[in-house]
Amino acid sequence: MKLIKFEAPWCSGCKAQDAQLEKLKDVDIVHIDVDEDPDSANKFGIRSLPTMVILDDEDSEIKRFVGVTPSDKIQEAYDSK
Repeated sequence: MKLIKFEAPWCSGCKAQDAQLEKLKDVDIVHIDVDEDPDSANKFGIRSLPTMVILDDEDSEIKRFVGVTPSDKIQEAYDSK
């Protein structure tokens, strides 16, 4: 499983989300800059930043979070799958 965080350098919410992501334990996090990789953002239908998507081992979406999300909610969703 992995958590993909869609972000951009100009996004203040993305910077705030990083503080929450630092609290996560045993979570594989992939950062995608939507300005540098718009194809990935389009593939996942990203319309707002930050957006985090949890994928299973087959890269199927399990859960999506839009906006700054507390670490405990992300950790709970990650651990429950």
